[in-house]
Amino acid sequence: MRPVNLYYTPDGQTALRYWRRDGSIVERVVRFPAQLVMQAPDAEAEVTPRVLETPSAALFAAFRAIPLCPQGEWRLAEGEAFGPVFRAAFEAFLEMMRKPVEERWCVRGEPGYFLQFGMREGEGYTMGALVLPCGKPAVLTFRAEDLIQALPPARAFETMSITSQAEGLSKETSPSMGWDTRIRLPITTPGGALLKLHI
Repeated sequence: MRPVNLYYTPDGQTALRYWRRDGSIVERVVRFPAQLVMQAPDAEAEVTPRVLETPSAALFAAFRAIPLCPQGEWRLAEGEAFGPVFRAAFEAFLEMMRKPVEERWCVRGEPGYFLQFGMREGEGYTMGALVLPCGKPAVLTFRAEDLIQALPPARAFETMSITSQAEGLSKETSPSMGWDTRIRLPITTPGGALLKLHI
């Protein structure tokens, strides 16, 4: 199988180059990496789902191969390389990627560092993150307002409860939070984070 290549163009944009089964080469060029996650899959892409052995491999697959073939049997390897919240966040990411493009949300992320995503689930929302070590403590800000406004239709409510968990932290529920709340979570890396927003 030919590799899926991710690289940056001289003018600072992100490019994804991959092959189709007929041997043709396709390039997707976007302004920033997270837009790759928001593009439609390509049924003709020459991509074989596989077991991902490390957090780094999982995060790079999230930007490169999984968006092309989200319905594939992607999974994380057994063992201690992945923390429990990373595993849960990865499964939530796969669930999000299998939704139609208009039902998923991803506006922040850098290959090799982190990825933040979100989706609507029933009467609430889920937000998640996958994070790699970056030489300093990882603290991510989750902006519920961004997610709620990005996924129409708009909904009228004033408060919600938020259940959050992150690698290295206990699960916590915060009742009666404003819909424009910003939540900062310190995350042990490599690790993940998950937030459930209950309306």
